[in-house]
Amino acid sequence: MDNTSKYKKQDNSNVIRLCVKQHDVQKMNTSFNGWNSHITMDGNEFYGEYVNGVPNGEGGIFMEDHLYYLGYFKDGMLSGSGVFWFLSGDFYKGNFKENNQHGHGDLYFADGEKYSGQFRNGYPNGKGCWIEANGDKYVGQFQDGEYHGRGYKISGSIVTTGIWEEDEFIKGDTWVQWNDKAMYKVS
Repeated sequence: MDNTSKYKKQDNSNVIRLCVKQHDVQKMNTSFNGWNSHITMDGNEFYGEYVNGVPNGEGGIFMEDHLYYLGYFKDGMLSGSGVFWFLSGDFYKGNFKENNQHGHGDLYFADGEKYSGQFRNGYPNGKGCWIEANGDKYVGQFQDGEYHGRGYKISGSIVTTGIWEEDEFIKGDTWVQWNDKAMYKVS
């Protein structure tokens, strides 16, 4: 099974690790507090709450005439709950910390794949569930976007349980589901 993580492929096309540059949320006026909007140096638009001239609280970033991010900011960075849309049609709904997915979230891919679970520093880390476009499903531990640790994968009528490292099955058992009531151990 070659499961070169689709998550890592995103680096080239969508930049999964969020990239709201510090100069994009530059200080307007250090004494400004309240709701306002401004155009960033990249031509994006920010609408939201400011504290001491820096985005803090609710807000949104619009890019190329579509919504890019809607959620919370802290000290000019994406922090708290929010939704992030990618130009590819993929989107993430969940928690952010310092411009990265961090905490619990759901990542939906335009091709039908989905990840739901824990994120750390922009990558699936901890417990989660990855559903592939073909319906295959992995539930278990992740590390840096890869299956890593204890988990199980369901692929059609085959169920594989055990230990995974860097997306590869290391040890455990494989079962075949014969019908709704019977499963048979293969290895």
